[in-house]
Amino acid sequence: MMPNHSLERTRPRRRDTLKETWPGRSPSITRGRQLEAVRRLLWGNSMTEYQQIASILDRMAGLLREANEDRWAEVVDDASSRILSPWSTTKSAGIDIIRSFFRGMGSLNDLFFSEQAGNLPIGHSPDDSNAQFQRDMQDLYKLING
Repeated sequence: MMPNHSLERTRPRRRDTLKETWPGRSPSITRGRQLEAVRRLLWGNSMTEYQQIASILDRMAGLLREANEDRWAEVVDDASSRILSPWSTTKSAGIDIIRSFFRGMGSLNDLFFSEQAGNLPIGHSPDDSNAQFQRDMQDLYKLING
């Protein structure tokens, strides 16, 4: 038998040597649920879910523009364009951007429309605009986290 010098498969693939029982190799239950939600969103019946997410994001961006919240409107538009991308890695980046809306102080989830803040959307009352914005945020959260 002649030696194989073409650098073709000279050792077993990583999957062949990976043991399921190794500590640290299997995700925890919570992490597993998160991964399953992302997998479902990325690969299973995803077009309708992505379109729903993009629709919510577009509605939110319009409200933010009316309130002169241009910085947030750009971030929301960026997430919307990524969500509708044909590439799964770009969609995943869009999901990460949306998840950042719900993280910590100063996130989009903390935004509140009021006359005192000077960000009241034109033609909307504070109660109506805040109620619509919070409904959209809740719907977005449910879609992203399954």
